[in-house]
Amino acid sequence: LPESDLTLRTLSVVPIVLEVVEQFIADNHTEYIRSKASPLMAKSEVSKMDKDKNKNTESWRTSTTHFLSTGTDEILLTLDDRVETLIKQPKSFHERYQVLRYEESQKYSSHHDFFNPSLYANDKHTQRLIKNVLVNRLATVFLYLSPVLSGGQTHFPRAHSGPQPSTMNCDRDVGLLVPPARGKAIIFYSMRPDGQLDEGSLHGGCPVIEGEKWSANKWIWNDKIPFSEYK
Repeated sequence: LPESDLTLRTLSVVPIVLEVVEQFIADNHTEYIRSKASPLMAKSEVSKMDKDKNKNTESWRTSTTHFLSTGTDEILLTLDDRVETLIKQPKSFHERYQVLRYEESQKYSSHHDFFNPSLYANDKHTQRLIKNVLVNRLATVFLYLSPVLSGGQTHFPRAHSGPQPSTMNCDRDVGLLVPPARGKAIIFYSMRPDGQLDEGSLHGGCPVIEGEKWSANKWIWNDKIPFSEYK
């Protein structure tokens, strides 16, 4: 469908979580992205906060990952255009696709996509990147690339202005649970309209109970980023 024919459904106002009602990526294109990334998948890593520098990533993230470059790939170039039109931010603000695979029992504990400067005070690279809080991740476009037999939801525990959770409650009706569906796209915002970081945008990937979950996300910043494929 052309972007002008897409319908957005609001799943949460605080934080802002939107769902594209129509299928955003065709089935054959989801399979293409999976096949392109599959031979290159490796253990997922994270940008560790100061307090987590000596911790094992697998204590909270157990998926595998590959950052997929668009290059001259016509399918990915078309998808980049669709994402740009959907999110209304130029492609020079976009990171590459982070393709993710979650096998049974694998998960990603609740986290934020933005970089809180106070939590990365000793990380010179991150501090340079966010330019004293002027630049940060604005939103995430999250794409589901496969069906999942059971589990694998995207969990927003503080949706609808909920409190900070003590644990990840994927098995209870707490906050917002978005079930995976092949070709689906959701958008959620890491920054509020006033430019402040949205602590309520906490989210995680629930454990896969049965089957396998493939997804991809594209992080959108509020300014040009030096490592974008587009200048």
